[in-house]
Amino acid sequence: MSNLVQGRALLQANYGPTVVRAAAALPATATGALFSVVGGNVMITNLVGVVATAMSATATNLKLNVLNTATTGNADISANVLVTSLAVGTLLGLPTLGSAGTALVYAVQNNEFVIGAGSIRAITDATNTGTVKWYCNYIALDPGAYVVAA
Repeated sequence: MSNLVQGRALLQANYGPTVVRAAAALPATATGALFSVVGGNVMITNLVGVVATAMSATATNLKLNVLNTATTGNADISANVLVTSLAVGTLLGLPTLGSAGTALVYAVQNNEFVIGAGSIRAITDATNTGTVKWYCNYIALDPGAYVVAA
């Protein structure tokens, strides 16, 4: 008799725990925290957003950025991508072979990156009434480090 590994257990074993940020509007022509990293360094293994309420027709660019609170340094982890009029269910993620300055793509696969205590942020250049639900998986590199939805 075989025992199948349940999908949730397999996800956690490969990518670490999942932190879910409830669907919310993107920051309005501003920078807003999506996730906070607490207690040390973590490796982000997956970061994906799902459009929960259709994006409005307002021309809006979105990019993701990280902020390290210890150094007050920040870095873009994507370039701007136009999210105008995206339909419910559209997936937003970092490119598989992307790097800083690479646009978000409508995909699920991501590159891992390490971030110290700080935050993962969304930056927009306009106000859009659509909402996005975000998922983040991580592996703690320092004892006691963890990620929470902001």
